[in-house]
Amino acid sequence: NSMDSKPLNAFYTFRIGAMARDPSVAEQISQKAVINEVNAPTAPAIGAKDGQVSVVVFSDFQCPYCRALDLMLRNEVLAKVGDIATVRFRNLPLESHRWARDAALIGGCVAKQGDALFWRFAHDVFQKQEEIFSAGQPPDELEALVKGLSGVSVIGFQQCRTLNQSESMIETDAEVAATNSVAEAPTIFGKAGAP
Repeated sequence: NSMDSKPLNAFYTFRIGAMARDPSVAEQISQKAVINEVNAPTAPAIGAKDGQVSVVVFSDFQCPYCRALDLMLRNEVLAKVGDIATVRFRNLPLESHRWARDAALIGGCVAKQGDALFWRFAHDVFQKQEEIFSAGQPPDELEALVKGLSGVSVIGFQQCRTLNQSESMIETDAEVAATNSVAEAPTIFGKAGAP
């Protein structure tokens, strides 16, 4: 079987409509540097700690394709191989989505309180995306959603928002995206093999 000859430690980059697979050795080295950069431990993670499968998604909370990807990652990747997979989230708020940056900043403040809280927030935002972003003031809707999360420190969240403490996280994600030619959401980087 030709699949048996494929390297276990293969790197993949997925973009809507395009997929690069089984790159040459030179490209593998380049891809390894990319996955190490985008897979920074500072990005909120869900799934296995240091999993054999690493997935990093650049996403936009207002993007309907990102919503579909969130559901697919939860239902296909985490539900089936969550014990060996780590999924990390990086913000890529698109300029075409009026409220995406606000949502990313709010999500960044939630992430400061822990990865599990962030992923609950992200899932809730994607589940209620149409309702939230069709509202008159989506930031108010998002903040209300945060305040309803069990375990969130509302005072810590409000302090983060007031001091704009999540801005650096969003800027770092934007720099990593630009460095790696990521300009669309969703974009996924993945690595299969030993951590």
